[in-house]
Amino acid sequence: YEPYFRTMTCEVTHPLVCVKWVDAEQTSGWSEDDPSDDEDIMYTYGLLVRKNNRFVVLADTHLSANNEWGGLNKIPYGSVKDIDILLSEAPCSDTST
Repeated sequence: YEPYFRTMTCEVTHPLVCVKWVDAEQTSGWSEDDPSDDEDIMYTYGLLVRKNNRFVVLADTHLSANNEWGGLNKIPYGSVKDIDILLSEAPCSDTST
């Protein structure tokens, strides 16, 4: 796999990351509040599109020729617990080959 990673066509490198975040929850109707169930931890993996004080945005695909993203996922930054870099320079899709 290593030789393929060296043939990136995108001018910008995109890290492949794992975002650990706390999920939001809503119940319907009347229910009891259970503070012990406050942190449903989620793990979302993808290419890091951007990160700011409002959102961490991930995608599953980047088409470099058109600078289009597939499968965008916006995670509210206030819910993020941690971001781990799994691969510092992930390859982008290239439709010219």
